[in-house]
Amino acid sequence: MSASLFRRHSAAGRGMDFPDIGVPAMAVAVASGPWLRGLVFAHSVAYRHPLRRRCPTCGVVAVRVAGRGVLAAAPVDGRCHLCGVPLGRPVGTVEGTAAAVLVVLALVAPSGWVLAAWSWTALLGIALAYVDLAVLRLPDALTVAAGLGSLALLGVAAVATDSPGRWWQALAGGLGLGVLYSIPILSRAMGMGRGDRMLAVVVGINVGWLGLAALVTATVATAAIAAVYTVAKLVGRQLRLTDHVPVGPFILIGGLVAIVRHAV
Repeated sequence: MSASLFRRHSAAGRGMDFPDIGVPAMAVAVASGPWLRGLVFAHSVAYRHPLRRRCPTCGVVAVRVAGRGVLAAAPVDGRCHLCGVPLGRPVGTVEGTAAAVLVVLALVAPSGWVLAAWSWTALLGIALAYVDLAVLRLPDALTVAAGLGSLALLGVAAVATDSPGRWWQALAGGLGLGVLYSIPILSRAMGMGRGDRMLAVVVGINVGWLGLAALVTATVATAAIAAVYTVAKLVGRQLRLTDHVPVGPFILIGGLVAIVRHAV
């Protein structure tokens, strides 16, 4: 990640022009594109199926995967190097999502290390969201990596700002949100699975840094967005009451709403 993104700045970005924040954030998003597209391609498989590595047309290994599925590399141009068939998400879609999210986070993050934690979670969260939309599951490897990475980076942030209580607050936020979404009546109402509850812990860690009010906002926003999406799909007859919906993206968007609302 660009060094300028780690520069300490105020919550509202006062004293810094958009190029100082936005350009490095967009550069990180673009550079992360092959990694994120590789993750989405590799993990968009049914539960307990092996990760995808091969081109579906010619069978050559087109996406390199390592580190228990956390490291991946898709072709920069998004095409199989042998037959030229497009692989996974089109180039620009994942990068565009990442750029938008990272710029927003860069504008509101209270410090560079907090921004690093939020950005790490955001990048893996974007991959998780696209996988959830594709196959209705959230791979444990990516969720665990997001959680451990954000905890470590927020730990550095707590030391750098001499505020160890914030780290414990973040940890409590993760555990609290995980417990909340494990309540059977709420879990069933929102159609949550184990992967969704694990992701809630990760989002809770990042949002918990900002306090209890932010956790409440994240929860309310998640439920509201999920409800609007589900009702719209039901009204449009694109969804039946017995169908499952991808809850992961709602949890992530709810967390982003809470960060924007409470970090400024």
